[in-house]
Amino acid sequence: MNRLGWIVSFIMLPSLLYGKASIGVDYGVGEPDRLEGLRAAVQDYWNPIPLLDDRLALTGYWDYSLAYWHTHHHLKPKERENVMVIALAPVFRLEAGSQIGLTPYAEASIGPSWMNRDKLGHRNLGAKFAFQDLFGFGVTFGKRQEF
Repeated sequence: MNRLGWIVSFIMLPSLLYGKASIGVDYGVGEPDRLEGLRAAVQDYWNPIPLLDDRLALTGYWDYSLAYWHTHHHLKPKERENVMVIALAPVFRLEAGSQIGLTPYAEASIGPSWMNRDKLGHRNLGAKFAFQDLFGFGVTFGKRQEF
């Protein structure tokens, strides 16, 4: 493992040891270069801050991730290209009060990422250092809102 990998591992370790973290694995595909990717992430959750008489809460988490994307170049279909991405981002989440066991939320984030290459297939990624952004909606459920 290289130096950056060790640094990321040590940053994530306390989250896993103290039980405030979750682990996620994602898989994605895309075109036009038959893009495929795998992403593993650790989310280290913050304590919620109640707003509006407990009807809303501001919370979030640190998202530490490592991703691997690969594709077949459009001019050289038998050649495979890949890129590794390491990212760290604060994710801010606004949660509404739990209704019938469901807690809707909206979240947004922007954070730095580092890639080991600046090109992937026909895409010029610009630089090895970039910012990733996220915006989404969702719902948690379960006895402890664990799903």
